[in-house]
Amino acid sequence: NLKAWGAGKEQGGRALGKYLLAFDEKVKKLGRITSTQWADFGLRVGAGEHEYRLGTGIAAKIGDLPGIRQANRAFGVFGDTLRLEWADDMLKTELRKGRTLDEIRASGDMDMIVNAVNNATGYSSKGAFGNVGDIMLFAPRFLQARINTVANAAMGLRPGANLQQREARGALLRLIGYGSTVTILANMARGKKTDTRMFVEGRYNSNFMRIRDVGGRDFSVFGPYDSILRIMATTLAGHGEGSLLYQRLESMRGLLNPVLATSWDLISGRDVTGRRTRD
Repeated sequence: NLKAWGAGKEQGGRALGKYLLAFDEKVKKLGRITSTQWADFGLRVGAGEHEYRLGTGIAAKIGDLPGIRQANRAFGVFGDTLRLEWADDMLKTELRKGRTLDEIRASGDMDMIVNAVNNATGYSSKGAFGNVGDIMLFAPRFLQARINTVANAAMGLRPGANLQQREARGALLRLIGYGSTVTILANMARGKKTDTRMFVEGRYNSNFMRIRDVGGRDFSVFGPYDSILRIMATTLAGHGEGSLLYQRLESMRGLLNPVLATSWDLISGRDVTGRRTRD
């Protein structure tokens, strides 16, 4: 990520290429799969092209501005390297069990590795809710990837779960474990109490598992999975202040694209944190 921030096109632009060459040289010696072969199986390798790219369509020239160009590149390169390392680790684990590459391919586990890693790192081949999602949502492919990971993690709790489901379960459990530990320790170090109540008076608690009062704001280390939890929780609630439909709509606000989210704030008179947007 840091190397991709290199100021010049030569320095930063070659970061991914150098990594891929080093990765391929390493795995060839160990009898595993190269980056090109992983890409052929469907592992996402997109360099600077990703769903969060700044400057697309009619605003494409924005993407070439200093700072924005490096940000786009760094985000994409980091995702690509993370996916390759993760997929290679999973393949290495399967090979240690005495399986061959041909056996792993034939069983379909190679495809499961690719799907598990793509989803866990925020990439899905399809966006959530089809064309409607493309219009309304901010990063629909990223949302669909999160939904896939949560669904596979749930299936991974059952006996006989497949490789993809077990990996999704492990990834989500690591996120919950590390995230909870960091949140509680950060609050303890600052003399704050972690709010572990998911519901308060029948409504989803916006302070649930937050690092409290950092510069006047609360922060969640669970990132985009926090919104998924809120949607699931409000679906199961349906009592207390506000109707079930209203609670579900409120939980979706953070997933909308900027134009719709801002319009919602202005029409309703308050933003997602409850602050007034007009008088």
